[in-house]
Amino acid sequence: MSEQVLLDIQNVSMNYQNHKQNIAALGEVNLKIYPGEFVCVMGPSGCGKSTLLNILAGFMAPTTGQVLLNDQPIKGTDAQRGVVFQTPPLYDWYTVRQNIAFGPKMNHVPKEQVDADVDKYLAAVGLSEFGDKRIYELSGGMRQRANIASSLINNPDILLMDEPLGRWMP
Repeated sequence: MSEQVLLDIQNVSMNYQNHKQNIAALGEVNLKIYPGEFVCVMGPSGCGKSTLLNILAGFMAPTTGQVLLNDQPIKGTDAQRGVVFQTPPLYDWYTVRQNIAFGPKMNHVPKEQVDADVDKYLAAVGLSEFGDKRIYELSGGMRQRANIASSLINNPDILLMDEPLGRWMP
């Protein structure tokens, strides 16, 4: 018996219309990813890595093909896919704790569960001592760890990361 496919990318391509040109941003991509796999997409700047991640996240639909997550077509965003962006989309006026709790609170998770989960993910990313700090008080790397925790707390089926460490690496 074969293991269930988690993410099935089927003949996905993306073209952009720019003035009078049709620009191919992504050629036909076919890939099956199974639960527990760690997959890294590498390539030169402009080859379509971020475009593919945007399609997987549900931010845009492919020009051709489809993507299935747990045998269901991806049609827009949802909590099944966590996204860690190159630049952390955190609220400077919130504390680290408030930023991490934002998603579960929007999903009406009970406060006691949110508090417990925030503590768990603060510890997991090494920020337990910084939960009450404002985002602007953190280093770049600490902000990115808060970003990762804010994705993980939603317990996504898959975590998509677009150069999560590139901004701080030489």
